[in-house]
Amino acid sequence: MIRIEKKIPLPNGNGRAKRLSYPFSDMEVEDSFRVAGDPKKTQVRLAAAANYFVKKQQPNWKFETHQLAKSARIWRVE
Repeated sequence: MIRIEKKIPLPNGNGRAKRLSYPFSDMEVEDSFRVAGDPKKTQVRLAAAANYFVKKQQPNWKFETHQLAKSARIWRVE
């Protein structure tokens, strides 16, 4: 059985994922930027953020991501 506890304070933060701000709208074709972190996780996070940006703001833009050593890089290709 799971016990319900009352008046337990939340840890710092609101429990939501941290919103990251990437400069997609400032990019021109052939521009890129690198984000440090686990290459696979960072690439997935960049691709998801770029897809969301394209869907909501610039449907004709295209981005490409690649894993690097200890980071990932994203390019605007169209």
